[in-house]
Amino acid sequence: MTKEIKKEARTAIRSVSPHPVPVTIVLIVLILLLSFLSLRVDGTWDVLMTLSDALEQGTAVELESLLTSSSGSGVSSLLSLALSVMILMLDTGYTIYCLHAASGEETALGNLFDSFGCFFRIIWFDILHAAILYLWSCIYTLAASVLLMLTGWVIGYLLLLPLLVPAVCAVYAYRQGIYLLVESARTDTPKPAVLCLRESRTLMQGHKGELFRLDLSFLGWYLLMLLVPPTAIWVMPYTSVSYACFFRRLHPAAPQSEIELDDGDLPF
Repeated sequence: MTKEIKKEARTAIRSVSPHPVPVTIVLIVLILLLSFLSLRVDGTWDVLMTLSDALEQGTAVELESLLTSSSGSGVSSLLSLALSVMILMLDTGYTIYCLHAASGEETALGNLFDSFGCFFRIIWFDILHAAILYLWSCIYTLAASVLLMLTGWVIGYLLLLPLLVPAVCAVYAYRQGIYLLVESARTDTPKPAVLCLRESRTLMQGHKGELFRLDLSFLGWYLLMLLVPPTAIWVMPYTSVSYACFFRRLHPAAPQSEIELDDGDLPF
């Protein structure tokens, strides 16, 4: 299945217009610009420059006083948060573009900004998703602490390995949630974020291993991108469209879900 998905992704990349490479370049430039502005606003950039100058000149710097003097005000913190949210929106817009490409639909550079049309739903989805993953991390940390206290370090670490399995499965279970969210945003009855997470868990039943193998197949590409950063303009479209093709195989025609979710129910 992995080879078939990657073949579908390469076919989609060749046929889509505008081509994913220039779209990816625009995305990277915008994210780098917003990240730089965020560093300048919250004072982190000044700290880095001061430390760099101190290292070059061989002078000592009192880090605590430097961090205190460069700490931003409440307004700068809000501006930095707003810039981070804009980066999240652009990243989601890129997901929308790749999903359109994988579906053979019309694409445009403006897809990068389509996510702003469901701004609050994406924010709420991101909060819920982060909360679920944080809860699983707390459960794993608690279980690990109990095991280490009861069995000792050596045996405890050996027993921790099987406990990683449910935690990793939880991460994979909700990977399709963002696709369900942005796809339903185009319908007359958009799905709530909690339902998208719940449906993602249902879609991924029996398919977590397939997605894991797809992730492993990209390790070489990720290593190349790490060693040669400019290759990101080719690696990012390839991997992102491949993941969109994986979702499209699980959710072919985007029918309205028949999954029912009671009000207040959480997708655990």
